[in-house]
Amino acid sequence: MYPDQVACDTAGMTYTAKIQPIMKTNCLDKGCHTASNPNGAVNLETYTELKKTVPGSKLLNALKYISGGSKNMPPTGKLSDCDVLKVEAWINRGTPEN
Repeated sequence: MYPDQVACDTAGMTYTAKIQPIMKTNCLDKGCHTASNPNGAVNLETYTELKKTVPGSKLLNALKYISGGSKNMPPTGKLSDCDVLKVEAWINRGTPEN
């Protein structure tokens, strides 16, 4: 259990409302995972592109800093426990877009 899990609201997670802002702040605004960045191995700019990283826990492994083929992301430091829980809840809900 994460320390701030009790205070973290993970109800009703959708891409547009909750996940897109997390990705924008931590993955896109830094210029890393965009289509225009040749060094960004994974494009996370759109719902469709992000959803491709869900099978096999590639996205969660990277965000949780779990080894197994995934790189730890973001490399500058883990997301807050709450943001990781939000992404996990979104995946567990079936990755709803809206």
